[in-house]
Amino acid sequence: MTLTADGLILKHPTHPRALEAARAAHSALPGLALSEKTGIAYTDALVATRRGLPALTVVALPRGGVEAHWHQVSDRPEHVELQALADACAFAGQILKQLDGDA
Repeated sequence: MTLTADGLILKHPTHPRALEAARAAHSALPGLALSEKTGIAYTDALVATRRGLPALTVVALPRGGVEAHWHQVSDRPEHVELQALADACAFAGQILKQLDGDA
């Protein structure tokens, strides 16, 4: 999932160049199940986003209605879905290729 806006109370839109790169990466990887949503809390990209810099938050949500373990005692490696991690890495790598002009 790609966040189109970030922030807990005040929502800050994701920079258009960052969204453009994410959409181009998704087009290059049509087999990945990707969606765009407004974030519900702060992410690491918010500092850059608030300053008008192209930053992007990519989130991998558990499949099949399984509860996420983020920021809880149960947030351990055995709860990471390996395919979701591989998909996120492929997506991030494609974004970097897009930005580098190698795509």
